[in-house]
Amino acid sequence: MSIRALICDVDGTVLADDGTLPEGTREAVAKARDAGIGVYLATGRSPQACGGIYEELGLDTPVFAANGAAVYRPDTDDYLRCLVMDPGVASGIIAFAAAHAEVFILATTDERHTLCADTDHARGLAALVKPALETAPKDMPTEGVMKAVLVMPPGSGSPRQWRDRLVADAALDGNAYLTWYTVDAIPAFAAFDHPCVDVQPPCEGKAEAVRWLVEQEGLCHDEIAAVGDQLNDLPMLRAAGHAFAVANAAQEVLETADEVLPAAGDSGVAVLLRRLAHRGLED
Repeated sequence: MSIRALICDVDGTVLADDGTLPEGTREAVAKARDAGIGVYLATGRSPQACGGIYEELGLDTPVFAANGAAVYRPDTDDYLRCLVMDPGVASGIIAFAAAHAEVFILATTDERHTLCADTDHARGLAALVKPALETAPKDMPTEGVMKAVLVMPPGSGSPRQWRDRLVADAALDGNAYLTWYTVDAIPAFAAFDHPCVDVQPPCEGKAEAVRWLVEQEGLCHDEIAAVGDQLNDLPMLRAAGHAFAVANAAQEVLETADEVLPAAGDSGVAVLLRRLAHRGLED
């Protein structure tokens, strides 16, 4: 069965480690689209942070943002689906962040808010989060929250330790979908080594992208491929009929993939798109 949709992670997969779009990627997207293949982005980014790469690639498909919590069209600024946190859960996360986080980012359906500790590290990190409103804890919204990011002080514990502490202190067990990592896993934050925890409403992570394409677009799992590089990509790689990893991916992602492509910086996604487009035109 031919592949009719490719779901791509953004940072470290479509974009190279320096945050740039590798040569030939936009053209490969256009060729895939002409061959009848839909190209979709699935990212941990909030919807507000997706517009630039979406436009650069010339896309016209939904983006699966906030690790699957939102299905969003940057070109029309419309949500096709958006999961939000219970306000009580959001309140608990805000209180925990105010007590412990060096940088805290909270994304609602409309905007992003930041809370920043008075340190050089924190100010450097917060400066990379744009657009965002600097907001005091008491003024942080609790309605319509789709994502929270807690960047913890460097050397203060592992990402998993902070994840476990957050779940216990904010009573998140069963009330949220969490991912945890060291912030330098994101190319734009490569200069920092802070432990980080992302919190989304209860969902299946990026596997939500596969579910959407099956339920809303009528595709079969075997018609869907996914490509990624980090652990938060594993849900969609395991749910899709075909799983690809770029060569710079984490070891578990490499082991999960059916095939390893060239690294992101070597236009691995473009290589795959051109191959799929060629096969699609033949069919």
